[in-house]
Amino acid sequence: MRFRKFLKPYKTRGSSFREHTINARGASKIDVTVKGADSRYASDSYLPSESRVSFALQADNSSDSFRAGVEDYSGKKTYVSSSDGWLDHTIKIEQSGTYTIFIEGTSSSSVHITGSVTIFN
Repeated sequence: MRFRKFLKPYKTRGSSFREHTINARGASKIDVTVKGADSRYASDSYLPSESRVSFALQADNSSDSFRAGVEDYSGKKTYVSSSDGWLDHTIKIEQSGTYTIFIEGTSSSSVHITGSVTIFN
């Protein structure tokens, strides 16, 4: 079952990029370019409590910075920031609900990011 696709974000969420599918379970490959401080979102989907969203992402340069995480239905973000162009972290879903996976830049320059997002539920 397909879980989500990275889509053109809502007007308040920045600009668009190529579509990426995130599977309901297992690993999904990520290959995106984030322009400046823009955010890239997947479509909203339900995650049960105790689910885990694991990020293993790397930018082209160790000086690049970005963050990745989940946003709940109320707009509260839980995220982790990259270190030396690398991000390897798992976020545990504490409360069942509708969540959105996102990747966003944290600088004024474009950042090319590759890796994977894995959902365990």
